[in-house]
Amino acid sequence: MQKITNCAIPEHSRNTPVFRAGVVDPATNKVETWWFWDGDKEWKVGAITEEQRKLPIRGSWNDTLLVMPLINML
Repeated sequence: MQKITNCAIPEHSRNTPVFRAGVVDPATNKVETWWFWDGDKEWKVGAITEEQRKLPIRGSWNDTLLVMPLINML
């Protein structure tokens, strides 16, 4: 592997942002209780505001989920 460059991470990008997470209720298709996570701790918040809805969702996709839309397009 070849190293291309090495640069400092900007100050504004060094801290982990707060993420939101919740479990969808299958009956309503909505999340009733939300949790926040800041990279170290997690806390229950219940309902969230419109401003808090702008927080990124905590989650990840595996390789199968990433290629599935491509397979369905073929």
